[in-house]
This record gives sequence, C-alpha cells and structure tokens, in this order.
Amino acid sequence: MPTVGPISVANNSDDGYRGSTGAFDSSAAEAYCGNISGNTYDFWACFRGISSTQGSTINSATLLITPSTASTGTVQWKCRAVAADNQGPPTSNSDYTGYAWTTASVTGSISPASSAAISVNVATIVQELVNRAGWAGDKVVFQFADNGSSSGAWTYPAPLESSAQEARLTVDYTASAGGGTSKNLLLLGVG
Repeated sequence: MPTVGPISVANNSDDGYRGSTGAFDSSAAEAYCGNISGNTYDFWACFRGISSTQGSTINSATLLITPSTASTGTVQWKCRAVAADNQGPPTSNSDYTGYAWTTASVTGSISPASSAAISVNVATIVQELVNRAGWAGDKVVFQFADNGSSSGAWTYPAPLESSAQEARLTVDYTASAGGGTSKNLLLLGVG
C-alpha cells in the first residue's frame, strides 16, 4: 500500500513544550519532557492534514519521537491527544492547560542515557478522535508528557527546528461505510 509523506509542518509554533511552572515555548530549538529539579515538562506537537473520515477504522497509527540528546535518567512518559475535532496548536500556557485530553493514552519509559527513537502505538488515540461525532479531520495535537519521572530524569524531544529528527505520525485507516475504499494514508512530520 502507498505511503504519503513525510510532511513537515510549516510553522515552528506547531510544536513546543510546557512546564509545570507555567513555562511555555513554541519557538525554542529544544523541547523538554520529564522532570527537571522537581518541575515537570510536556512536549506537544500539532499534526496537520489528517484526512480520515469520521468513523473510519484505524488499522495502525505510530508516533515516532526522536530525542535530540540522550536522556538524563529513566523518563516515564504518557502520550495522548487533545479531545477535539480539529485542534490547532496552543498559543499560550492557558490554552494548553485548558485542553480536554483523550481517554485513550499510551505510557512507557526511556532508559537512562538513551537517545534512541521512541515509537508509540497511538492507534487507540486516533480511533477515539475519528469516532467523535463532529470529526472532520485535519489537525490533531499530541502530548508527550512527564508521567511521574524522578527529579533529574528528562529528555529533549526534537522539535521542528531540528528537522532531521522531527516527530512523525503515520496512520493507516479504512474509510467508514459509504466512504469508499481502504486507504493507507497520512504520514505527517512535525518537529
């Protein structure tokens, strides 16, 4: 089956990080996830161009995140998405903290000193989104968040400014009844 992409977002503001102290940055050349001196950090990325129809069956969906440097300890993470039909990127800390998140989520960990790419199976998350009655496609904001890491355990997910390592989303779906044929679609890059 054909694969489309990778496609990168055009704007640096489509990804960034948010800290528990209220720090918010959508233009930095580095992003954070984990626990730095007791303050937790989340990385987020907005993927554009997701064209699956409402009610489609998600056959597979993978979010690939590549750290730009090795982790400083065991990072515990949780991945989920904004529970919305066509969500653009946050523009402030208050935007971000006001989001409702998908019930579906995926958890995992990064080994100390690892800089290996992290492959996250996000099929249940994407399925929850396309099952929404108002889903019309296009934008999804994913969160890659700290999930109880010990102080001093964090990593740098590479943002758009590090285009060689930017995050990538691949989705394979079958269109809903009346929506046509099976499609292997959507490989989107964000960084």
